[in-house]
Amino acid sequence: MKKYELEKINKMKKYVINSLVADYQYDSKLAEKTVENSVFRKLLEEDTDYVFHYSVDYWAKEINNEIH
Repeated sequence: MKKYELEKINKMKKYVINSLVADYQYDSKLAEKTVENSVFRKLLEEDTDYVFHYSVDYWAKEINNEIH
């Protein structure tokens, strides 16, 4: 994986974590753990283009729905 791709992936994860905190009132540590254990993270590594096709808000909502 190229450096700029890794940076892009890390930014996307950070934005989704921030969205979980801001929009779904997650504690920041819980948001990080939830993202790391989510289908989103697995897809982000396997099919980055698919993940980037959708918005941060979409992924935050999907991750939130995974655990509720």
